[in-house]
Amino acid sequence: MKKHELYEFSFKHDGVLIQWGGVFERGTTGSFRLEWNPADSMHETLLPHVFAFFGENKLRGATFTRIDVAIDYGRPLNPLLFYDANKRKGDIYYEKGFGVQTHYIGSRSSSLKFRIYNKAVERLQNAGEAVRGDWWRVESQDSRGYYFGQSVANPFGRRVKGGSVEGLVYCSEYLPLSGQDFFFWHFVEQYGVQCAMSYLDKFSRCRMKKKLVRDETFVPPFDVFEKQFLSVWNPLKLKLLDWSQRMEPSTSQLLRDCGMVA
Repeated sequence: MKKHELYEFSFKHDGVLIQWGGVFERGTTGSFRLEWNPADSMHETLLPHVFAFFGENKLRGATFTRIDVAIDYGRPLNPLLFYDANKRKGDIYYEKGFGVQTHYIGSRSSSLKFRIYNKAVERLQNAGEAVRGDWWRVESQDSRGYYFGQSVANPFGRRVKGGSVEGLVYCSEYLPLSGQDFFFWHFVEQYGVQCAMSYLDKFSRCRMKKKLVRDETFVPPFDVFEKQFLSVWNPLKLKLLDWSQRMEPSTSQLLRDCGMVA
Protein backbone atom coordinates (compact mmCIF):
# COMPACT_ATOMS: atom_id res chain seq x y z
CA MET A 1 0.00 0.00 0.00
CA LYS A 2 1.46 3.39 -0.89
CA LYS A 3 0.56 7.06 -0.86
CA HIS A 4 -0.55 8.75 -4.05
CA GLU A 5 -0.52 12.41 -5.14
CA LEU A 6 -4.32 12.79 -5.31
CA TYR A 7 -5.31 10.12 -2.80
CA GLU A 8 -3.88 9.24 0.56
CA PHE A 9 -3.60 5.54 -0.18
CA SER A 10 -3.34 3.29 -3.22
CA PHE A 11 -4.00 -0.46 -3.19
CA LYS A 12 -4.00 -3.03 -6.02
CA HIS A 13 -5.38 -6.55 -5.81
CA ASP A 14 -6.53 -9.05 -8.48
CA GLY A 15 -6.30 -6.47 -11.25
CA VAL A 16 -8.31 -3.87 -9.30
CA LEU A 17 -6.78 -0.49 -8.45
CA ILE A 18 -8.35 1.18 -5.41
CA GLN A 19 -7.35 4.66 -4.26
CA TRP A 20 -8.87 6.64 -1.40
CA GLY A 21 -8.30 9.48 1.01
CA GLY A 22 -8.66 8.79 4.72
CA VAL A 23 -10.66 6.10 6.52
CA PHE A 24 -14.21 5.39 5.33
CA GLU A 25 -17.35 4.54 7.20
CA ARG A 26 -20.30 2.96 5.40
CA GLY A 27 -22.53 5.63 3.87
CA THR A 28 -20.03 8.50 4.12
CA THR A 29 -18.65 10.53 1.22
CA GLY A 30 -15.01 11.08 0.38
CA SER A 31 -12.33 10.71 -2.27
CA PHE A 32 -12.55 7.20 -3.67
CA ARG A 33 -11.47 5.71 -6.99
CA LEU A 34 -11.85 2.26 -8.56
CA GLU A 35 -10.13 1.20 -11.75
CA TRP A 36 -10.53 -2.23 -13.34
CA ASN A 37 -11.02 -4.03 -16.62
CA PRO A 38 -14.50 -5.62 -16.85
CA ALA A 39 -13.12 -8.15 -19.34
CA ASP A 40 -10.87 -9.61 -16.62
CA SER A 41 -12.80 -11.99 -14.36
CA MET A 42 -10.13 -11.71 -11.63
CA HIS A 43 -11.75 -8.51 -10.35
CA GLU A 44 -14.80 -10.43 -9.11
CA THR A 45 -12.89 -11.71 -6.08
CA LEU A 46 -12.71 -8.21 -4.59
CA LEU A 47 -15.23 -5.85 -6.19
CA PRO A 48 -18.39 -7.50 -4.79
CA HIS A 49 -17.14 -6.67 -1.29
CA VAL A 50 -16.26 -3.08 -2.22
CA PHE A 51 -19.64 -2.34 -3.79
CA ALA A 52 -21.49 -4.12 -0.98
CA PHE A 53 -19.73 -1.89 1.52
CA PHE A 54 -20.67 1.38 -0.16
CA GLY A 55 -24.22 0.33 -0.97
CA GLU A 56 -26.69 1.00 -3.76
CA ASN A 57 -27.26 4.70 -3.02
CA LYS A 58 -23.58 5.51 -3.34
CA LEU A 59 -23.31 3.53 -6.55
CA ARG A 60 -26.24 5.33 -8.18
CA GLY A 61 -24.60 8.66 -7.34
CA ALA A 62 -21.17 7.59 -8.56
CA THR A 63 -19.47 8.88 -11.70
CA PHE A 64 -17.61 6.84 -14.27
CA THR A 65 -14.76 9.29 -14.77
CA ARG A 66 -13.11 7.34 -17.56
CA ILE A 67 -14.31 4.63 -19.94
CA ASP A 68 -11.85 2.93 -22.30
CA VAL A 69 -13.15 1.02 -25.31
CA ALA A 70 -10.88 -1.31 -27.32
CA ILE A 71 -11.79 -2.77 -30.71
CA ASP A 72 -9.56 -5.41 -32.32
CA TYR A 73 -9.10 -5.97 -36.06
CA GLY A 74 -7.50 -9.13 -37.43
CA ARG A 75 -6.55 -7.55 -40.74
CA PRO A 76 -3.79 -5.31 -42.12
CA LEU A 77 -4.25 -1.62 -41.29
CA ASN A 78 -2.23 1.50 -41.93
CA PRO A 79 -2.54 3.66 -38.79
CA LEU A 80 -1.48 6.72 -40.81
CA LEU A 81 -4.75 6.59 -42.73
CA PHE A 82 -7.02 7.08 -39.69
CA TYR A 83 -8.56 10.52 -39.47
CA ASP A 84 -11.03 12.30 -37.20
CA ALA A 85 -12.22 15.75 -38.30
CA ASN A 86 -13.05 16.67 -34.70
CA LYS A 87 -9.46 16.20 -33.50
CA ARG A 88 -6.60 18.35 -34.75
CA LYS A 89 -3.57 16.92 -33.02
CA GLY A 90 -1.95 13.63 -34.01
CA ASP A 91 1.28 11.93 -32.92
CA ILE A 92 3.06 9.03 -34.61
CA TYR A 93 5.44 6.59 -32.90
CA TYR A 94 7.71 4.28 -34.86
CA GLU A 95 9.22 1.00 -33.70
CA LYS A 96 12.56 -0.07 -35.13
CA GLY A 97 12.05 -3.01 -37.44
CA PHE A 98 8.25 -2.68 -37.44
CA GLY A 99 7.56 0.78 -38.89
CA VAL A 100 4.62 2.75 -37.51
CA GLN A 101 3.65 1.24 -34.16
CA THR A 102 1.17 3.73 -32.66
CA HIS A 103 -0.94 6.63 -33.89
CA TYR A 104 -2.39 8.96 -31.23
CA ILE A 105 -5.27 11.26 -32.18
CA GLY A 106 -6.18 14.05 -29.78
CA SER A 107 -3.98 15.96 -27.36
CA ARG A 108 -2.90 14.57 -23.99
CA SER A 109 -5.18 17.06 -22.22
CA SER A 110 -8.23 16.17 -24.33
CA SER A 111 -11.16 14.49 -22.59
CA LEU A 112 -11.54 12.22 -25.62
CA LYS A 113 -8.64 10.73 -27.53
CA PHE A 114 -7.80 7.71 -29.67
CA ARG A 115 -4.93 5.30 -30.03
CA ILE A 116 -4.39 2.99 -33.00
CA TYR A 117 -1.56 0.52 -32.55
CA ASN A 118 -0.12 -2.82 -33.56
CA LYS A 119 -1.25 -5.16 -30.78
CA ALA A 120 0.71 -8.09 -32.21
CA VAL A 121 3.99 -6.15 -31.87
CA GLU A 122 3.05 -5.05 -28.34
CA ARG A 123 2.40 -8.67 -27.29
CA LEU A 124 5.71 -9.75 -28.77
CA GLN A 125 7.64 -7.04 -26.93
CA ASN A 126 5.85 -7.21 -23.57
CA ALA A 127 5.07 -10.90 -23.23
CA GLY A 128 7.34 -12.56 -25.81
CA GLU A 129 4.20 -13.94 -27.45
CA ALA A 130 4.39 -14.30 -31.22
CA VAL A 131 0.98 -13.68 -32.81
CA ARG A 132 0.20 -15.26 -36.16
CA GLY A 133 -1.43 -12.87 -38.60
CA ASP A 134 -2.44 -9.26 -38.12
CA TRP A 135 -3.76 -7.79 -34.89
CA TRP A 136 -4.47 -4.06 -34.76
CA ARG A 137 -6.30 -2.34 -31.93
CA VAL A 138 -8.32 0.90 -32.01
CA GLU A 139 -8.88 2.39 -28.56
CA SER A 140 -10.84 5.34 -27.28
CA GLN A 141 -10.21 6.97 -23.91
CA ASP A 142 -13.30 8.90 -22.81
CA SER A 143 -12.83 11.09 -19.72
CA ARG A 144 -15.93 13.25 -20.14
CA GLY A 145 -17.58 11.63 -17.10
CA TYR A 146 -20.90 9.78 -16.87
CA TYR A 147 -23.27 9.23 -13.96
CA PHE A 148 -24.31 5.65 -13.27
CA GLY A 149 -27.73 6.00 -14.92
CA GLN A 150 -26.57 8.18 -17.81
CA SER A 151 -26.27 6.96 -21.40
CA VAL A 152 -22.71 6.77 -22.70
CA ALA A 153 -22.10 8.66 -25.94
CA ASN A 154 -20.39 6.90 -28.83
CA PRO A 155 -16.78 8.09 -28.52
CA PHE A 156 -15.94 7.30 -32.14
CA GLY A 157 -18.29 9.85 -33.69
CA ARG A 158 -21.81 11.19 -33.98
CA ARG A 159 -24.65 10.92 -36.42
CA VAL A 160 -25.20 14.18 -38.29
CA LYS A 161 -27.97 15.58 -40.44
CA GLY A 162 -28.99 13.16 -43.17
CA GLY A 163 -28.00 10.08 -41.17
CA SER A 164 -24.30 10.08 -42.04
CA VAL A 165 -21.65 9.61 -39.36
CA GLU A 166 -18.91 12.10 -38.59
CA GLY A 167 -16.03 10.73 -36.59
CA LEU A 168 -13.03 8.43 -36.74
CA VAL A 169 -12.69 7.04 -40.28
CA TYR A 170 -10.21 4.82 -42.07
CA CYS A 171 -9.16 5.86 -45.57
CA SER A 172 -8.01 3.21 -48.02
CA GLU A 173 -6.77 5.72 -50.59
CA TYR A 174 -7.18 9.24 -51.89
CA LEU A 175 -8.28 10.55 -55.25
CA PRO A 176 -5.79 11.37 -58.06
CA LEU A 177 -3.53 14.24 -57.13
CA SER A 178 -3.23 17.61 -58.77
CA GLY A 179 0.13 19.34 -58.86
CA GLN A 180 -0.64 21.57 -55.89
CA ASP A 181 -1.54 18.57 -53.74
CA PHE A 182 1.67 16.63 -54.28
CA PHE A 183 3.53 17.91 -51.21
CA PHE A 184 0.47 17.53 -49.02
CA TRP A 185 0.07 13.84 -49.86
CA HIS A 186 3.79 13.30 -49.50
CA PHE A 187 3.35 14.67 -45.97
CA VAL A 188 0.41 12.28 -45.43
CA GLU A 189 2.53 9.28 -46.38
CA GLN A 190 5.21 10.31 -43.87
CA TYR A 191 3.15 11.59 -40.93
CA GLY A 192 -0.47 10.54 -41.54
CA VAL A 193 -3.73 12.17 -42.56
CA GLN A 194 -4.47 13.54 -39.08
CA CYS A 195 -1.18 15.40 -38.76
CA ALA A 196 -1.28 16.71 -42.33
CA MET A 197 -4.81 18.07 -41.93
CA SER A 198 -3.83 19.93 -38.75
CA TYR A 199 -1.56 22.22 -40.79
CA LEU A 200 -4.30 23.32 -43.19
CA ASP A 201 -6.77 26.14 -42.89
CA LYS A 202 -10.49 25.36 -42.74
CA PHE A 203 -11.07 25.80 -46.49
CA SER A 204 -8.14 23.55 -47.44
CA ARG A 205 -9.19 20.86 -44.96
CA CYS A 206 -12.68 20.74 -46.48
CA ARG A 207 -11.20 20.42 -49.96
CA MET A 208 -8.81 17.64 -48.97
CA LYS A 209 -11.48 15.74 -47.01
CA LYS A 210 -13.43 15.36 -50.24
CA LYS A 211 -10.47 13.52 -51.75
CA LEU A 212 -10.32 10.92 -49.00
CA VAL A 213 -11.79 7.55 -49.98
CA ARG A 214 -13.11 5.42 -47.13
CA ASP A 215 -12.26 1.74 -47.06
CA GLU A 216 -15.63 0.04 -47.59
CA THR A 217 -14.32 -3.32 -46.32
CA PHE A 218 -13.45 -1.80 -42.95
CA VAL A 219 -16.13 -1.83 -40.23
CA PRO A 220 -15.81 1.61 -38.55
CA PRO A 221 -15.33 1.74 -34.77
CA PHE A 222 -18.53 3.84 -34.60
CA ASP A 223 -20.59 0.91 -35.96
CA VAL A 224 -18.90 -1.65 -33.71
CA PHE A 225 -19.64 0.49 -30.65
CA GLU A 226 -23.29 0.98 -31.66
CA LYS A 227 -23.84 -2.76 -32.05
CA GLN A 228 -21.73 -4.17 -29.22
CA PHE A 229 -21.24 -1.68 -26.38
CA LEU A 230 -24.66 -1.91 -24.73
CA SER A 231 -24.46 -5.72 -24.71
CA VAL A 232 -21.48 -5.33 -22.37
CA TRP A 233 -22.38 -2.11 -20.53
CA ASN A 234 -25.93 -2.99 -19.40
CA PRO A 235 -25.08 -6.42 -17.88
CA LEU A 236 -22.09 -4.83 -16.14
CA LYS A 237 -24.27 -2.18 -14.49
CA LEU A 238 -26.77 -4.82 -13.40
CA LYS A 239 -23.94 -6.82 -11.86
CA LEU A 240 -22.63 -3.78 -9.98
CA LEU A 241 -26.14 -3.06 -8.67
CA ASP A 242 -26.50 -6.63 -7.49
CA TRP A 243 -23.21 -6.40 -5.61
CA SER A 244 -24.17 -3.10 -4.03
CA GLN A 245 -27.49 -4.46 -2.69
CA ARG A 246 -26.07 -7.25 -0.54
CA MET A 247 -23.92 -6.85 2.53
CA GLU A 248 -21.90 -10.03 2.94
CA PRO A 249 -20.60 -10.88 6.43
CA SER A 250 -17.00 -11.01 5.24
CA THR A 251 -17.09 -7.57 3.60
CA SER A 252 -16.18 -5.41 6.59
CA GLN A 253 -13.36 -7.71 7.69
CA LEU A 254 -11.89 -7.86 4.20
CA LEU A 255 -11.87 -4.08 3.88
CA ARG A 256 -10.35 -3.76 7.35
CA ASP A 257 -7.57 -6.08 6.27
CA CYS A 258 -6.96 -3.81 3.27
CA GLY A 259 -6.80 -0.79 5.59
CA MET A 260 -9.79 0.94 4.00
CA VAL A 261 -12.00 1.05 7.08
CA ALA A 262 -11.35 1.31 10.80
